[in-house]
Amino acid sequence: MFALTRTAGKGRVPHEAIIGIVYVVASAAAILAASKEPRGAEAIRDVLQGSIIWVTWPTIAKKTVAYAALGLFHYLLRHRFLTVSFRPEVAEREGWKIKWWDFWFYISFGVAVTISVPLAGVLMVFTMLVVPATIAFLFTRDIRKLVLISWGSGALASLLGLWVSYVADLPTGPLIVCMYGLLLIVAGGLRKLGVGNVAGVTAAASTPH
Repeated sequence: MFALTRTAGKGRVPHEAIIGIVYVVASAAAILAASKEPRGAEAIRDVLQGSIIWVTWPTIAKKTVAYAALGLFHYLLRHRFLTVSFRPEVAEREGWKIKWWDFWFYISFGVAVTISVPLAGVLMVFTMLVVPATIAFLFTRDIRKLVLISWGSGALASLLGLWVSYVADLPTGPLIVCMYGLLLIVAGGLRKLGVGNVAGVTAAASTPH
């Protein structure tokens, strides 16, 4: 559906907004369905917060294999995905079927979300999808720097959240989400002070890697 709803150029409603709305509404529907279960309250809490502090090593091993496979998939197709995302006019000139490549991107996106929500919860997964990339885009448009800043800010917020949760005996998932929000505020303050370079998209997005 996401692949089919993409429009050429800038539509009246940004495609990202459509994705966010679908994600939130689907999450709300899941909560409504869970409310009818015998363990309704616990199920709703698990959907929102996840159970990250109860993760076992076998689960970590399985998730690692799954994420590694997704990472390899994106690495092998990175040129196609980057071109379709940042330079769709180039993809059209090359004769690529943009909706087809969008379809494969969103398939992998859906798999990543599906295997993450039971562990991390809706709040944390949605935050991790949006906030690190937002922080990175405040400072650069270079693809490599975007990845490094996203990974770094995500790791920092997660580790701080885990540490504060342990020290203060607070719910882990919501606290990590709040740390992401705090880090975004700090990043916004730094950007106001002139830190970072937000020049146009680098040629790294359009050249083969």
